[in-house]
Amino acid sequence: MLSFRKIRIEDAEAVREIIKNARIDSCDFAFGNLFMWGEHYSLEVCIEDGFLYCRSGKNGAYMYSFPIGSGDIQKALHKLLDFAGDDIEFYSLRERHIAYLQKEFPSKFEFFSFLDGREYAYKSENLIELAGRKYHQKRNHISKFMKTHTDVFLKEIDSKEDLDICRNIALSWFEDKFETVEEKPADYMPLEKALRYFYDLQYIGAILYADGQAVAFTIGEEISRDMFDVHFEKTLPEYKDAYPVINNQFVKQCLSKYKYINREDDTGSLALRKAKLSYNPDFLVNKYKAKVRKDSVRKTVLLKNLWKDIFGDDDKTVNSFFENVYKEDLCFSFEVDSIAAAALYLVEVQFVRKNTVYNGYYLYAAATDTQFQKRGMMAELIKEAAEFSSEKDFLILYPASEELYSYYKANGFDDVLTAIPALSEKNVFDDDYDLFLKENGYVYFSDKGVYNYLKTFRNKDSRIIFSDKNGCAMLFNDKLRESDIILFDNMN
Repeated sequence: MLSFRKIRIEDAEAVREIIKNARIDSCDFAFGNLFMWGEHYSLEVCIEDGFLYCRSGKNGAYMYSFPIGSGDIQKALHKLLDFAGDDIEFYSLRERHIAYLQKEFPSKFEFFSFLDGREYAYKSENLIELAGRKYHQKRNHISKFMKTHTDVFLKEIDSKEDLDICRNIALSWFEDKFETVEEKPADYMPLEKALRYFYDLQYIGAILYADGQAVAFTIGEEISRDMFDVHFEKTLPEYKDAYPVINNQFVKQCLSKYKYINREDDTGSLALRKAKLSYNPDFLVNKYKAKVRKDSVRKTVLLKNLWKDIFGDDDKTVNSFFENVYKEDLCFSFEVDSIAAAALYLVEVQFVRKNTVYNGYYLYAAATDTQFQKRGMMAELIKEAAEFSSEKDFLILYPASEELYSYYKANGFDDVLTAIPALSEKNVFDDDYDLFLKENGYVYFSDKGVYNYLKTFRNKDSRIIFSDKNGCAMLFNDKLRESDIILFDNMN
């Protein structure tokens, strides 16, 4: 039986050997991160037969990593499943892990994208050279810093005195943002741990000097022969413009032997996400969660009951949706005491304009049982659906009433979509409208099953959506953000 315990500094050699052989590219399993963040995430590990098992949580509510190692993965996985039981939940899964679980256990698990945990990986040569138009602003920023400040240079951390300098910069950074120690962010104690165990953790770091003083520092560690993971970057409050400089100089002077630099995730911060994207990552380390599926038949019955209670639709309409449109992996729901407390559905759609096709989802039939309203359940489901949809180009919806516009805006949607007049009396493929549609665009239900569902209450022979009102959307594609019109309508 697997035996889990808190991670120790003495585990470093064994964990690094496993990680190296498993060719891991995620910062989640760099030993330094496991050790620094272990207490914060209530992390425990088990090292057995050449595999590393991790779990996070407390009081019996745990999420597990996929077994990490290069041996008999099937044996290791079954050992974990036997230990964790039928309700096991996974975190930090990669695409290859999902493929393996789907092959070994068809329909057993449902998977969820973890957008906030997505990591940003860059080619070191790009961060060093900053060549081309896409890095023009970064080059100008660094040039301005060099002209504005004197005696700018980078020094690699190699003494206790250097670590004390880093600690003082970090304290200045924290004190500038937070009034008390209790208010300090999650990385306060992990950073202190990193400085205390810097050499034991085999970290590499550097300090940036300007105007005769230390103004910024950075620390990280090797994940593999090809990848280095940057854990921390901090500056003095009055030297916030030093970030691009220390980023560039650290890679140039200390990390050029690595092909990739992993700058970790954005923790869900839109400002941090924008900053990381501005450096044009070479690829993203996408991560997923998984949990065991509930009884599909039982779940469908509960969802139908919720639908009829909230929307008042007859059995014919409800059954048609679940027979023709419903997909279990595109349904997000909460169940409480054998009641479907809240649910929403995603329907695959395409936005077509001027021979360009964008793929997305239509958020449909969001409903919360009256006894569970105003508990934040729907907000959680919307967030989960948005994370899932972020792999596409957009997520759209059509609010059922005017007062819901402000609700959806508060949950991340924008009132950005413009619609053309509804064409209730014309066939949308009439020649009169063909050119108009090509030029202005339209949203189209790409799932053919929707056609049969629409026929239960529509007379149109079309899956093109029309409306004479504006709607709400989340746009995940930069090119799509530049479009000035999207057309769609409530499926009703």
